[in-house]
Amino acid sequence: MSGLRINISKLSEGIHNRSLEIEPGDIGLDKRFTENARVEATLEKSTRQLYLKVELSTGGMFTCDRCLD
Repeated sequence: MSGLRINISKLSEGIHNRSLEIEPGDIGLDKRFTENARVEATLEKSTRQLYLKVELSTGGMFTCDRCLD
């Protein structure tokens, strides 16, 4: 999962936005997930706190449970 790491040790105080992308298998998703996982992260760093907001999206192909007959 190194593709989703954000090094915060040298990050200045303030708001930082990051866009990351990784293949589904690299984060433990199976082959039903056909699109890369896209992550939009907003990190707010102050002297004593770190606030992280993350939005993750991906896509896949699944069989409807009503259609499993």
